[in-house]
Amino acid sequence: MDAGPGSRIVQCINVASQIADQEKGILTGVCSAWPRGTSFTEAVLHNPLDVTAQEQELRTAVAASRLAFDSAMESSTVSGDWVERIAEPGVVLSEQALLADILIMGPPKEHDFAQADPIDIAARTGVPVLRLGKTTPPEGFQRILIAWKDCREARLALTAALPFFCRAHTIMIVGLGEEAPTGCLEAVQGYLAAHDIDAKYFHAAAPKGNGARWIAEFAEREGYDLLVTGARARGRWKERIFGGMTEDLRAMNLNWLLAN
Repeated sequence: MDAGPGSRIVQCINVASQIADQEKGILTGVCSAWPRGTSFTEAVLHNPLDVTAQEQELRTAVAASRLAFDSAMESSTVSGDWVERIAEPGVVLSEQALLADILIMGPPKEHDFAQADPIDIAARTGVPVLRLGKTTPPEGFQRILIAWKDCREARLALTAALPFFCRAHTIMIVGLGEEAPTGCLEAVQGYLAAHDIDAKYFHAAAPKGNGARWIAEFAEREGYDLLVTGARARGRWKERIFGGMTEDLRAMNLNWLLAN
């Protein structure tokens, strides 16, 4: 899990330890701190004295995260490891996530430290990423929405989410327009049924506006607490030029699990 400095680290630890306990796994907290939008080399060239103060600030933030992690793990039956670095978070998390089953990250943090991009990490490592929203259900993800499109990334996300599906009581597969016709949604339903997972599906016409916003509003209106989706099905350069659902996910207050 991403245990980088931030006010919502306790939320992330609680969810991550719950999942690790359910899966009988080991929880590794990865904490890396780095100044937003700058480098130590740039700082040294500008004012060497600022570097010492900045590094001390980073180390203090890392120590606070370690304290929160240790405090949360004291009452947990889950085995925990800790990794800390003064380095760019995206690089450190990508290195540590390569052999992980899943990477859990909290919502965007409001501070001056650099933050890792969950979509970039999923693309770099191939590891599924669970990005938490501002609120998470204490009893776990009971209502799950699958945003389906016939592509490799959606298939990977579906497989990664199987443990979550097994514990949910409501699962809905939603497809928009010609990219996810009814026959495809029925096939996904059949795939889940073969894993003893009951799911329903819903097909809607492609919205005129933002598809990601439509799905987010649908999830909120219907009370779903986890969205499962693929990432960058059309390739990053096309996402940047034409727009795409995964680019819009960053700004949304949803719990989502994606894979690339």
